Amino acid sequence: MVFQPIKFEEAGLVVVTDSSLGTVTREGSAEAPPLEKVYSQACYFVLLADRELLAGRPGKFNVLDTRSHRLSRVCRSSYAAETLGAEEAFDVGQLCRGFVAAAKGLPLDGKHAIDRSINSIPLTVVVDAKDTYDKASSDTSSFGSQKSLAFTVAWLRAVLRRPNTSLRWTATANMFCDAGTKHMDVTHLQETLHRGEWCITYSPNFVKQVSKGKKVAKAPPVTTIDLPGLPLSGDDPMLGFLMKFAEMRGWHNHKDMGINIAHSAKSFRTPEPRFSSAVYPLRTTFGRFERPTGEVCWRVLERNNRYLEEANQHQLLDQPAPVLVTCFAQEARGPNREGNLE
Repeated sequence: MVFQPIKFEEAGLVVVTDSSLGTVTREGSAEAPPLEKVYSQACYFVLLADRELLAGRPGKFNVLDTRSHRLSRVCRSSYAAETLGAEEAFDVGQLCRGFVAAAKGLPLDGKHAIDRSINSIPLTVVVDAKDTYDKASSDTSSFGSQKSLAFTVAWLRAVLRRPNTSLRWTATANMFCDAGTKHMDVTHLQETLHRGEWCITYSPNFVKQVSKGKKVAKAPPVTTIDLPGLPLSGDDPMLGFLMKFAEMRGWHNHKDMGINIAHSAKSFRTPEPRFSSAVYPLRTTFGRFERPTGEVCWRVLERNNRYLEEANQHQLLDQPAPVLVTCFAQEARGPNREGNLE
């Protein structure tokens, strides 16, 4: 763990929390025999964050407190576990708010002075559960299907009405503390703590690469004469680039471009959560098809398409593509009109 220099006068608190349903035994083991009672687990990291991180941009942080433990209340759904974890995150966040206010020398005598001092410290809680985020941020009278959480949700909404208090959602691929609730690879957690830098919103530098390793069914050869898109010339410089990346499934970052390689693809791709669609609004897609004779053909399915303007960004392909290469580019970069990388 590396501690970063942060301007204490501008610093605030970010509490990152994650929970899992029924993953541990009473003794804390992740492996339980059949029919043994299991419990839900929660984990949080309290971060002293700089102004950039509080604003949702890549910024520096220092860990003030962390805990991974078994939830005492019974959870019948992952929504319940995540909501109880968020409740604990706000609870410990309020406590740390008081500590930071005292360290800054703010007045803490009298109820009104305490409230003003505590509320002056920015507090952001980050979750990766969309249902918890939606329910806590909603102003309707609904509290979800599990009625025992009604008072918990009501308390969360009351806390969120305080000044400088917010609840943010991030993608699971960007959540680094999930290693504190599940038996999984801790590389992403270790790298984030060692780097001392993170981003709440989408950023390719802080998102872990997930490879599930499942077998992908091979797309059948094309039986029709007409192939989708336009042909890619054999002397096109993009051909070598495509052949290099064709078998490298997953996400890649190449010269400020986001590249996705998918096998047996049936629809167009979008960049999130690996990359931000607002930063990479242009999409160029290439497909590799195989004829019954064994001939392999590369086709250009679209060039510099502004996919955000489309009603269906995941539109189905005319034919399944054995290999689909999608390049996401910024406004000033990307394949030009000839399909070459600038």
